[in-house]
Amino acid sequence: MTLPLLAALLLAPGAHQEPDGSRTLGIVPPYHAEPAPPAWLRSASLNRARVDCRHYVYEVYAGAQGRWLVRYILFPETGPDAHERETCLLYGTDPKAEPEGLVASEIVFKGREAEWRGVAYVLVEKRDLLRPTK
Repeated sequence: MTLPLLAALLLAPGAHQEPDGSRTLGIVPPYHAEPAPPAWLRSASLNRARVDCRHYVYEVYAGAQGRWLVRYILFPETGPDAHERETCLLYGTDPKAEPEGLVASEIVFKGREAEWRGVAYVLVEKRDLLRPTK
């Protein structure tokens, strides 16, 4: 009974559309908190992250002074890159400014928090996504 309701909610007008046509996994609900990331952040970060696999996780952490730490966890299925990879980017308030590429191993992720160079960030958005098959 709840499965049709969930499908209706996900497909309803106004449901969140991913810029690459991805859809959320039905078993992992998206996470949203305040402050909400700016609308431009998802598209801008997707272009920089070079997502080249079907399954990936998108996370956004809010920091002080309008800074956004974006993390992509990629799960390639086959081939030489068939191991988990991370791409982390740091954005400011200007959508036209280049993000700073971060080294994922220098960031400490614990639950819904991240810390990079002594600065704390709080998880405000997370989606486990599948890109459409070609």
